[in-house]
Amino acid sequence: MIKSAKSPAIFLDRDGTIIKEKGDLTVISRLKLYHHIPAALKNLQKIGYKLIIITNQSLIARGLISEKKLNYIHLYLKKLLAKKGVRINGIYYCPHHPTKGVIKRYSKVCNCRKPEPGMVQKAVRDFNIDPKRSFFIGDSLRDLECARKTGVRFILVLTGVGKKTLKELSQKHSFIAGNLLKASKLVRELN
Repeated sequence: MIKSAKSPAIFLDRDGTIIKEKGDLTVISRLKLYHHIPAALKNLQKIGYKLIIITNQSLIARGLISEKKLNYIHLYLKKLLAKKGVRINGIYYCPHHPTKGVIKRYSKVCNCRKPEPGMVQKAVRDFNIDPKRSFFIGDSLRDLECARKTGVRFILVLTGVGKKTLKELSQKHSFIAGNLLKASKLVRELN
C-alpha cells in the first residue's frame, strides 16, 4: 500500500489572530473577524496549505460555556469564512484548565492545552500533515512554545497580544508579521 504524500498546514491561533479579542467569546454576536482575515486565509489556501485552528478554551472548564455552544460558535465561524471562499479544515480546542476549572472533568493538567503540543499532534495525525513544511501563526508565547514543541515554524502576528509578546521574547524572533495578511505573504516567500 502506497501512503499519500503529507500535506503542509497552517495552524492558526483563534483569539487575537483571527478573531478580535473583546472579552470572553460565549455568544456569536461577540465574534468579530479582523477585516483582512478572508483575504489572508484565501492566500494560504491558494498555495496549498490546510487551515487548522488551534485554540485553548478554558471557558468550558470554568463553566462559562458548554462544549455544545462552543461547537455552535465554531460552526458559525466556519460558515462565515466559507461564504468568503475559505475552507477551514479543522478546529481543535482544549476545554481544560489546571487550576481555574469549576467543572471537575475539565479541571486538570493535560497534553492539549497550549503550550503543550497535543492539539497540533492530533491534527498532524488526522490530516497527514508534514510539520516541517507547516507554520503556526499566533500572537502569544503559548503559541510559540506549542510550535517549537511540534517542530513547526512560527510566525508571530502583532494583533491581539502580539505586541506585548514581542516585548517579552528573550531572543530575536525571525518571523514577525503585523497581521495575518502580512503573515500569509511571508509564508508565500518562505514556501
